[in-house]
Amino acid sequence: MGIVIFSGVKLSHFLILILIFSLIFIISWAFVLKDYQKQRVVSFLNPQIDEMGISWNINQSKIAIGSGGLLGKGIGKGSQSQYGFLPEAQTDFIFSTIAEETGL
Repeated sequence: MGIVIFSGVKLSHFLILILIFSLIFIISWAFVLKDYQKQRVVSFLNPQIDEMGISWNINQSKIAIGSGGLLGKGIGKGSQSQYGFLPEAQTDFIFSTIAEETGL
């Protein structure tokens, strides 16, 4: 936001753009997004809301990264990734898997 202001864009144009995007967000939230999509957004912003439900994946990902520590557990020895706590560990959660097994 600071770069846009310092680049010479008029403040009035910038504020109008913010207003337009705010209106689009409000209208989308109220009329376009379905309930499960709203839950995903809320879960992304606050993962502690439903730790055993919609926030399960992100919490397990954090546990995997933390349990790997600095040096990791070893290739193929990560508990979160090998025992199925991370769904799709080889694709969607590859960063968490690598961090758990090889460390940070």
